[in-house]
Amino acid sequence: MSTDIAWEEWGRKEPYFGVITNQKFRRAELTTEARNEFFESGRAHVKFVFEMIRKYINPAFDPASVVDFGCGVGRLLVHFSPVAREVVGLDVSPSMLEEAKRNCDEFGVSNAQLLLSDDQLSTLSGRYDLIHSFIVFQHIPPERGRMIFRQMLPRISAGGVGALHFSYAKTCHAATYGVAPQSVPSA
Repeated sequence: MSTDIAWEEWGRKEPYFGVITNQKFRRAELTTEARNEFFESGRAHVKFVFEMIRKYINPAFDPASVVDFGCGVGRLLVHFSPVAREVVGLDVSPSMLEEAKRNCDEFGVSNAQLLLSDDQLSTLSGRYDLIHSFIVFQHIPPERGRMIFRQMLPRISAGGVGALHFSYAKTCHAATYGVAPQSVPSA
């Protein structure tokens, strides 16, 4: 749970820099131009996600509901909102969620629900057409991340998509494409 404490600290002190580590996103240096660039990067990412889903999975993909796990300040959430009837932002940091609420208000987002997350995703109910997460799991210890991932899968609706970003140790485990070798029980 120490990562939750760290993210709350980022949310209170440097929420934009906590999402994208570039000096121009620090509170003291966050100009209108830099803030616009920050949110434009979110728009570009959401566009890319939909391009990939429509190219490789379902050309007619049109989600009614979207979850953004680890939504932070809402950089992606505000761009998911025009394409779905319902968007849900999950984050472990109440401060990040407060900032996401301000950003949703500023962007005129009226279909977003912001929820505090836990390892069981207990604040989510039902199934969703798209469950998305980007640059989040790399900050969660692997065992905990696997547990959260297992909680996500049954929440994807039939015909839905999980667009989830995971870092892996390709250079450490090149022969298995980044998957650590499993121990084999001896006979």
